[in-house]
Amino acid sequence: MANPNIIDGMGSGKNTPEAIMMYNQFGRVGNSTDGEAYQRIQKTNEKVEVDDAGTYVYVGYAIPGSTTSTAVWKIKRIKTTNVVEVSYAGGTAFYNSIWDNRASLSYS
Repeated sequence: MANPNIIDGMGSGKNTPEAIMMYNQFGRVGNSTDGEAYQRIQKTNEKVEVDDAGTYVYVGYAIPGSTTSTAVWKIKRIKTTNVVEVSYAGGTAFYNSIWDNRASLSYS
């Protein structure tokens, strides 16, 4: 279980997927006490799917070559009526959702 108060020393905020991953892997985020450099995380190209379903626009991100039926998608839902709202499947921006199930997932 990740520490709920992780502060990402790389400046991207607290409780980011990168900070949680680094904390779980090394027990700390960012620079170590002996001057070791920050862990670098390389961003790769992403496959993007967009579904304009009227009231909502769904945007999904996954590694190129991913199928829409596997739980490897980060799905963002954008409400386009009245006040615009942006939320993520399962309430997180993790790559663990199935694109084919986007309309039936819970968002927050």
